[in-house]
Amino acid sequence: MIIFIILFLLIARVIEKTNELSAFQKEEILKIWNYEYPSSLAHNTLEDFETYLDELKNSKHFVGIYYTFILD
Repeated sequence: MIIFIILFLLIARVIEKTNELSAFQKEEILKIWNYEYPSSLAHNTLEDFETYLDELKNSKHFVGIYYTFILD
């Protein structure tokens, strides 16, 4: 049990709700998208993916952010 608590304190996860994705978030989401979906749904470039995102109406994004703390 104590090991679980220590691991939980060393790795923190935050879910962030946003209407706008950063360039870094878009790039990472595109990598996941193209890995998970068949090639017929893949986006060849970041610009293609951004066009797809721009066409979504009233979109809200939930992004998981992991923080890892290194203790000396």
